[in-house]
Amino acid sequence: PSSSSSSSASLLVNKGALFVTAECTNTMLAFGPAQIPGVPPVVSVNGKPPGTKVKADHFKVEVAVGPTHPSGQYWHVFLEKEVEAEIVAGNPQQLRVVGAYSGYVQVAAGEDNDAAAELLAAHAGSYAGGSAASVSFDIEGDSGSVIFDWAAKGDRLGMLTLAHHAHVLDASVATSPYWCIKGDMGLVEGAQWRLKYDLPAATFGDEPLGGADAELEKQLTIDVDVINARTCPGYNVTGNGLAGNWNMELYAYARDLTSYVDVAIAAAALGKQQIADSVTQLVAKCAQPLLAKQATAPQPCEKPVNNSLTCARDVVGVYYDHKWGGVVTGWYSRFAEHYCEPAPGCPTCCDNPTGWNPLGQYGNAVYSSHLYQYGYVLKVLAWLLHRAKQQHTTGLSPQMLDDIKKLALLYARDIANPDDTADPYFTAHRGKDFYDGHAWNEGYSYSGRIQSWLNEQSAGESINAYYAVSLLGHVLGDANVRDYGRVLLAMEVLSARQYQQLSKQQRPKQPYEKMVDELRCLPLLIGNGATGATFQGPNALFQCGITVLPLSPATDSLITDKQWAQEAFDWMAFKVKQNGVCKYPNPLVDKVNPCPGPEHGADWFGNEFRCCPLNEGAPANLWKAFPDWFVYQYMILSYADPTTARAKLAIQDAHKPTTDMPFPYLNTANEIVGYHVITRTAALHHIARRTTTTTTAAAAAAEASRRRIDVV
Repeated sequence: PSSSSSSSASLLVNKGALFVTAECTNTMLAFGPAQIPGVPPVVSVNGKPPGTKVKADHFKVEVAVGPTHPSGQYWHVFLEKEVEAEIVAGNPQQLRVVGAYSGYVQVAAGEDNDAAAELLAAHAGSYAGGSAASVSFDIEGDSGSVIFDWAAKGDRLGMLTLAHHAHVLDASVATSPYWCIKGDMGLVEGAQWRLKYDLPAATFGDEPLGGADAELEKQLTIDVDVINARTCPGYNVTGNGLAGNWNMELYAYARDLTSYVDVAIAAAALGKQQIADSVTQLVAKCAQPLLAKQATAPQPCEKPVNNSLTCARDVVGVYYDHKWGGVVTGWYSRFAEHYCEPAPGCPTCCDNPTGWNPLGQYGNAVYSSHLYQYGYVLKVLAWLLHRAKQQHTTGLSPQMLDDIKKLALLYARDIANPDDTADPYFTAHRGKDFYDGHAWNEGYSYSGRIQSWLNEQSAGESINAYYAVSLLGHVLGDANVRDYGRVLLAMEVLSARQYQQLSKQQRPKQPYEKMVDELRCLPLLIGNGATGATFQGPNALFQCGITVLPLSPATDSLITDKQWAQEAFDWMAFKVKQNGVCKYPNPLVDKVNPCPGPEHGADWFGNEFRCCPLNEGAPANLWKAFPDWFVYQYMILSYADPTTARAKLAIQDAHKPTTDMPFPYLNTANEIVGYHVITRTAALHHIARRTTTTTTAAAAAAEASRRRIDVV
């Protein structure tokens, strides 16, 4: 700004904008590099060299490119009125406007060989209104429109589209010379976009199956016995006799409890209501730690005495955070990295006396992974409300059910609050990106700084979160909550299909084309980038599994292309054969444990049939196939060939491996080791639900009432 106190400049930021636009008042302007070594210099402005002046309202700036600084890269600067500017020679080399300036400023790249010059000139002077832009939703039955109002200024607004927009945008999309990691970008003119989505049904999948299924019924009996013997997730997993909520973080606890819910859903679909009630009552019991109300604010851990971990507390407790408006957990933890390790130079000192671990619980305390974690919690709570609403036995009193309803809405507001003006206690939308269509998993510190990298690393769990919001609205009879969840879900599945399901048969354009040579599932989107890495490791089963798990009726909207499903399965099978299966302890044939870990001897088999990528003795495991993830390649196959997929899940003895499943389903302690997260009951039901005739009330009675939800 100039020295005047009335100087101001407002930067208007909208994804898809052709220009970087600012509105200026009495401002000093300069364009070009600051004093940064290696920045290519300006070659000319409107054909004039450095050291001269130029007068115009449009400056075509030619800059050098590459290590030898040849010419050929162009930037364009558009102003509301004509000004005189000096092309400064020297360092920094800049274009400086003479005197204070008021009006709009627009800057854009001309792309290679200045291919975008004509397009930019045609749309200069028009731009979206930054924070004044808004999104709203128009719902009619099973169709929902997402409406972008760009708050346009000027008479010819042009905005760039991503590849997925073309499937749902109610407008003509022209080509443009611009592209990004997600493909070529189109151009749409107009002050408003209307994106029309088919909305997935809000159903648990507990509708009656069309016929008997003896194999599924037999497996249901096995899994109910396993669940009853295990009681709640995580009980005594470390041999300490403590309940699971003292041994597992909220994510794993709620995720594993959701697998109980899926068994209850399958039982209900089979008409085994007593079994469904029994499992649901266990879910209600195990959900109590998730319902606990914290009496005090989170406190630092006690300093350990004699190197013991004395900070033992319920690790799933949640708190309301006034700073950013959300529900957080994992504030202080005995699992904190370097929790009271000897400090440098002081062997008797504690290097982390409070147990503060901001990235513990996957960064929950700094707002990372909320979608992934709270989606599981919401599904558990919504199921309890659903069964109670159907007059089934849950073991929950009316007061407890009312508490569950309130808590479920808190979690839903944390990840899917439509309006932080009407509901100021929670941030709007949290990680949802309405332009890209999918959510970002991110975290930010109390200073507002991004704490963890911007990424989408688990599309399936983002889908599960919005699916769970829709279920909650369905159960509560709240059409706004239900349909807001359905719209967010529809956006999520379309973007996942477009950007994370890769196919050689339908090769995308550059730059994704090269990824298709190596991948069929792209697990990790990073800002304007992507990678084949996953949290578990860089192998094919992880790469595809993490884009689809957990399985639910929402997965039906995610995997709609039979050709891709077959291609993805074939690719996973090839990679498994190419890379082999990881080393694992098999007490049936091994006399020595190949990966006992650092705390056990080779004669210990307490981790039988469990892959252990980080344990000593098997450093290459990370790159090899994990047998407990095999189920996901068959579940993806089930969308192309359900008969073959189900045959590959067949077993004669739950304690013995098969040709297609290298792990037995159960180990000698009757613990599930053959399937990761999911149960075999849920897997078989997921196939049966789609291959038998069902009575789906939700699909038969689409509500035709027209509503509009406005979102700031």
